[in-house]
Amino acid sequence: MSVTVRPFGLDPQGRQADLITISNARGESVSLTSFGAHIVSIKVLDKDGKPGEVCLGQDSAEGYARRDIGYMGGTIGRYANRIGGAAFDMDGKRVQITANEGRNTLHGGKDGFDQKLWAYETGEQSVTMRYTSPHLEEGFPGELNTQVIFSFDDQANLKIEYSAGCDRDTQVNLTNHAYFNLNPIYCENIYGHRAMFNASNYLETDTNLIPTGK
Repeated sequence: MSVTVRPFGLDPQGRQADLITISNARGESVSLTSFGAHIVSIKVLDKDGKPGEVCLGQDSAEGYARRDIGYMGGTIGRYANRIGGAAFDMDGKRVQITANEGRNTLHGGKDGFDQKLWAYETGEQSVTMRYTSPHLEEGFPGELNTQVIFSFDDQANLKIEYSAGCDRDTQVNLTNHAYFNLNPIYCENIYGHRAMFNASNYLETDTNLIPTGK
């Protein structure tokens, strides 16, 4: 296994972002950027042993600062998914947060975790990224310390581990927003894929994609 780092452009505040690539002995790799903790690239071997790209990505940090790429590959926080009315009740109080999709909050607000520069450190086959969200960022209460560990091994297993701690009660719901094309040679887009989820439960949403609570 090897881990390499190179410059990857500038974030909107003019700070350098890095591209970190974890490679295994078979020539497969995962690339991440410290801007937004985005997954930039996943290259794995196909059934014939040929390497191929299976994750959509941008060429620079500036590309990920765009607002028209649908959160591509980003780490989403403080809260993935939608919060209806950009508000929630906590500890007997109504908490108002930033609305960025009509009257609702989507994926953490106007500038979510996918638009932040993360600190990071590398291991033998992993990258640990950290971001501290200050109290009332996008309206969310509490100072939230977030850690995401990306690891990759010689069998091309990509593992993402999330953890977070806050100095007061808050809401947090972390995920990654990667877009995959698992057969890029034969499928130009996602509509050539079929997926099955062996789940006993799912979250119902209304016509505005807001969870109903059922």
